[in-house]
Amino acid sequence: MQGKTCSLGQHPGANPMPGSYVASRIREQSRPGGIVNLYRRTAHVAGPCDYAAPSSARRPGPDRGRDASRLPLSIGMPVKITPWFILHRPQPAATHRLFCFPYAGAGSLLYRRWALDLPDWIEVVAVELPGRQTRFSEAPPTSLDAMTDALATAANGLLDKPFGTFGYSFGSVVGIEWLKELDRRRLRGPIHAFCAAHRAPHVAPRPLALHRLPEPDLIDWLKTMGGTPDALLSEPDWLRHFLRALRADLALAEGYCTDTPFALRCGLTVFGGLHDPHVDIDALREWRRYSDGPFALHRFDGDHFFIHARERELQDHVVAMLAAHA
Repeated sequence: MQGKTCSLGQHPGANPMPGSYVASRIREQSRPGGIVNLYRRTAHVAGPCDYAAPSSARRPGPDRGRDASRLPLSIGMPVKITPWFILHRPQPAATHRLFCFPYAGAGSLLYRRWALDLPDWIEVVAVELPGRQTRFSEAPPTSLDAMTDALATAANGLLDKPFGTFGYSFGSVVGIEWLKELDRRRLRGPIHAFCAAHRAPHVAPRPLALHRLPEPDLIDWLKTMGGTPDALLSEPDWLRHFLRALRADLALAEGYCTDTPFALRCGLTVFGGLHDPHVDIDALREWRRYSDGPFALHRFDGDHFFIHARERELQDHVVAMLAAHA
C-alpha cells in the first residue's frame, strides 16, 4: 500500500460492498425469500450472531473523533480490502490499525460498531473468515494453519502502520496464530495484542465436542450461552448457514492446544467474564506466558459474551493502550 490513498478515501485495490451486494450473493445461493429478507432486516444492526447495542444505549466517549451514538449504523459503505479483511469505515489518514477477529460462527459485522466508535486515528480492520456473511458461499475453514497462512499472505500492504490485534473467544486463537505466522515470516509485529474470553493456548480444552452435537442440542447450547438472539435462531435459512460456520469454528477451537507458549514481542492485555462458565481465571492468567512485554488481565461482570454488554469499556481499554504507543 505504501501509504497511498485513492479516490473516495478508499484503499488501493479495495472493493466497496453495499448491502445489496451481499443480499444478491445470498439470493444466488439460497431459495427465494427467507435469508435475503433476514439480511435486509439485520444488515446494519447485526450479522449472524453479531448484534450491537441500540444507539439510545450508547454514550459518547472522550477522544472518539465523532459521537458514534448519533450516527446511524447504515452510514458509510463497507470496503473489502481482500476477502479476508473488511473496512466498515475506511480511514486512510489513520496512524494506527486494529485487526479484529470475531468469535466462532461470527463475521466482520461484529466489529462494525468499533469502526464507528473508535477515534479517527485508528482504522478498524475486521477479519472475515470463509463461510459467513460476505463469504457465506465459501466452505468454512478446516485447517487453522492453512487459514492463518492465507491471512498472513492477505495482510500484505496492511502492515505499513503500527497495529494492534483484538480477538474474541475463537478470534483469540486465530489472532495469536496469525501473529505467530507473521513472526515466522519476519514481517512487522503488533505494538499490542488483546485477547478476550478464551483460555491460554497451552491450557487443555474441555472435552465438550460441541461441534458434534445434534442440531437441537447445539441450538439449546447457544440459547444457554447467550449472545445469539432467539429470533435469529428461529430463522431456518439463516440458521442453516450459521451452524455450518459455527461447527467448523468449534471443531478448530476444541482441537486447538499448543505445547510451547509463543512469546509475543509486545504487551498483552487479556479480558474475561466473571461469570463465564467456559473460561476460568486460571486459564486466563496463563496468557501471561505469551508476552515478553507488559501483561494485564481485566475481568468484567458478565458471561462468555460480555463483549455486548461491556463493549464501550473494552473499547476504552484498547484505545488507551494503543494511545500509549502513539
